[in-house]
Amino acid sequence: MKLTTSELRTYQRCREEHRWRYVRRMVPTAAPSTALGLGTAIHAGLEVWWRTGSETPHLMLEAYARSARAVELDPYETVRGEVMLSRYHLQWRWEQSAYIVRGVEEAFARPRTWGEFGGKLDALVETSVIPRQLLVVEHKTTSDEVTPGSDYWRKLSVDNQLANYLIASGADGVLWDALRKPSLRPGRATPVEQRRRRKDGALYAGQREEDEPLDDWRRRLEEAYDAEPGTWFGRQLIRRTSAELVTAGRHLDELASDALRSYAAPEVSQPRNQEACTRYGRPCDYQALCYGEQAVEDAVTSGRLRVLADPHVELQ
Repeated sequence: MKLTTSELRTYQRCREEHRWRYVRRMVPTAAPSTALGLGTAIHAGLEVWWRTGSETPHLMLEAYARSARAVELDPYETVRGEVMLSRYHLQWRWEQSAYIVRGVEEAFARPRTWGEFGGKLDALVETSVIPRQLLVVEHKTTSDEVTPGSDYWRKLSVDNQLANYLIASGADGVLWDALRKPSLRPGRATPVEQRRRRKDGALYAGQREEDEPLDDWRRRLEEAYDAEPGTWFGRQLIRRTSAELVTAGRHLDELASDALRSYAAPEVSQPRNQEACTRYGRPCDYQALCYGEQAVEDAVTSGRLRVLADPHVELQ
């Protein structure tokens, strides 16, 4: 058996979602949510940036654009990601000489007593100064503040993924690479049925006849970055002591053993977590199955869900 951090997080979030997603190997065919789609596309751009070097940002943006089309990101979110990556490049391009890239999107599989723990590292780098240090690079997009001392960094002290990757890689630490997303929203045309006009025919404040032009939207995003320099991107080198890694390994094995029990009876429903029925502003992909509103066979034949031979798409 092979388990990944993504699978174990799903199991912790909702055991029934884990059963559908990993034990039954059923995944949705619809495009991911906007937040997930943006994160996926940005990740694709960062992969190329670290793989090819910081002197070729156009290659990063090309890879991002391809991924944005693949996940069907709308034009406004596509522009948001372009601005994020362009400013990321400006922030970090001069610091890349501090690292020697040893691998990008490196898959791993480490034996444990219960099977294999698998995953994929965003990047593996070595510091260019002596003493050399081997570091795992982990990229994350977030809406949270990423300035030093913020709660975002405090929560990483108990992050399972961070500890698990150190256990698997044997690296000296994790270079956590956070990209904060602007909270701005594009101006969209007010639906006709909701429009209210003054006596002179003009719309009330806050209402629009047309969508905001993409160039204006890009300019507003760039101005937001310029207004708060130094607050959008954060990197911290995070370490774990040997004792902390031993504890993390024990927690990994205990959680994995619990998750593997559900494989023994794939047809038996698992405890549900109603707090996980909505994520990223939309229903869980398996809500209709859990609520009894759709049969499994109907979900598959209708094309809403499909069955995979290998559920760990994050490793592919």
